[in-house]
Amino acid sequence: MSNPVLPFLGDTAAKALGGQKHTGVGLEYPSANLSPSTSPTLMDHINSTNKNMWGLLAPLVMGAVVQIATGLTVDAFGADYELAGTRRNFAGGSKTLPANQTNYLWLDATETLLTNTTGFPADVYKLAIVTTDATTVTSIVDARWMNFGIGGTNSWYAVAAAAEVDFNGNGIKNLGSLKLAASTELTIAAGVVTPTGIYHSVDTETDAATDDLATITADAAKVGQLLLVKAETQARVVTMKDGTGNLKLDGDFVLDDADKTIVLMQHTATEWTEVSRSQTDIASLLNSLAALPLTNVSTLQVDSETLSIVESGGFGQLTAFTKPLIKVDTEAMAATDFLDQILGGSAGEIIVLAPANAARIVTVQHAATVGGAFRLSNDSQFEMTSFDSRLTLIHNGTDWVEISRSPARAGALAGSDYAIYQPLVIHLAGVPALGVAKHKILLAHDCRIFTGKAYAVTAPSGGNLIIDILINGLSMFSQQSQMINVADGLNSGSSVPGTSNGFYTAGQTLEIEVEAANAAADVTVVLNAFFQIQQPVTGP
Repeated sequence: MSNPVLPFLGDTAAKALGGQKHTGVGLEYPSANLSPSTSPTLMDHINSTNKNMWGLLAPLVMGAVVQIATGLTVDAFGADYELAGTRRNFAGGSKTLPANQTNYLWLDATETLLTNTTGFPADVYKLAIVTTDATTVTSIVDARWMNFGIGGTNSWYAVAAAAEVDFNGNGIKNLGSLKLAASTELTIAAGVVTPTGIYHSVDTETDAATDDLATITADAAKVGQLLLVKAETQARVVTMKDGTGNLKLDGDFVLDDADKTIVLMQHTATEWTEVSRSQTDIASLLNSLAALPLTNVSTLQVDSETLSIVESGGFGQLTAFTKPLIKVDTEAMAATDFLDQILGGSAGEIIVLAPANAARIVTVQHAATVGGAFRLSNDSQFEMTSFDSRLTLIHNGTDWVEISRSPARAGALAGSDYAIYQPLVIHLAGVPALGVAKHKILLAHDCRIFTGKAYAVTAPSGGNLIIDILINGLSMFSQQSQMINVADGLNSGSSVPGTSNGFYTAGQTLEIEVEAANAAADVTVVLNAFFQIQQPVTGP
């Protein structure tokens, strides 16, 4: 072995150091021109310097193993050391070693010098590795560093260790990054996998199309360990089963996408519990949140889809909706269409209807019209004639019930300053005469009339009471069956909703025409209308 050779200072350089302090350790060199007769003497000065020097060196030699004499005996300096959180003291000692061996020397809780030829036991304070030949010690390797190091490698971020690293309850702080080793594949065997690391992909047994993972082997000595699991391939679907084996999950977890992951923790000696799972689709996320209330929501955005009306059994239907906002289009892009039913939905579910195209008018009809499934306010239909039209509904377990509708209840009134609902009431005293009555009204404002109703104090007998509404001499209805109809023996009746829906302008005249009276008397006619008022109505 060749060691570095430190140069010997010449007389002049050595004398120049007298009285100066070494910048590395702060010790003072003996002063020049001191003699046995000076105070302090040269020897006192040297001893003082040496005392400080030995004090600095003492911790370095604690527990050091040396050979004082020849032969197979070695000596160990005393040492203060700690094992299992307890401070201990070794007073020093010697040991005669067997010949022709590699010998391991250490201290344990007994505070005595111990040795063997097989290796260091666990949980001891290591001192040295000493080799011998037949008669003497041939080498002494200091092993005290092993009590503090854990095998550093030449990569700044890596730590190599023969066993698991134990930080003795101390946390790891101020990490710049934490990187897991690449995932390794585990293949299911009879519903079981055995992890060998923290990050694994899971594949089906014999590459089957599907497989169930019910049990992950647990290690009783590693309670608290984490495990990150992902799919090996989405072409082979693995379902992690909740409660079938030793997995405690928030329901089964299906690994059917390469981006899906789940984090587990071994929380007992035998069981794994779910910590978190990824969500790759909105349906899974909404299902997991289904029982949670929405509070303090600053924004809420819903997805939409476009559906076209399909005629089935005399009903205009929408089927198989999946989004909360439904843009409704007419069947075969017709200019107009009626919507009577939306199939599907469950109690408490909320949807919003909007037009898919303002050029194609969709009229949502009240259930009483043709036996549909809409319960609209005021028994009035809703006509979607502009992109601003919105109808909000909630399912009551049977039908869709209106919550609200956009202020522009009819396309012609969209953009008006005010759309005010006001019924038109006309009273026909006595038995009304057949034909055009002299009950004319001048429309002072633009308006839209939706439905007409009639009430007869004396019910018709021997036939129905039928009343038509004329605007500038033309009927609002295309046929008599749509007109206001009070059945024989009843006191009230109405027009067919949706058929009397029309927009009329200021200056036009409205007239009542009785098509059939059948002895009905004292009839009151009510027309449900919305008036467009361009200026605010103010009080006196």
